Amino acid sequence: MHELSIAVSLVEIATEEGGRLGGRVCAVHVKIGQLAGVVKDALAFSYDIAAQDTPIAGSKLVIEEADGRELELVALEIES
Repeated sequence: MHELSIAVSLVEIATEEGGRLGGRVCAVHVKIGQLAGVVKDALAFSYDIAAQDTPIAGSKLVIEEADGRELELVALEIES
């Protein structure tokens, strides 16, 4: 399941940026194209597992669906 490796990468990026900005990440927003080969539910499930025991545990993954092939980290919601 490559969704788990994608989720781990998202968690690593969000954790690093949250630390750099000095806040707690409460949501990670991604855009996934229908042709990207990523199963939305599998990514959401994998994200929750990957985020456990990290500084962003409990954060929410917000997935926006698109028509193309993109898989894009769009935004982070950070609380100070």
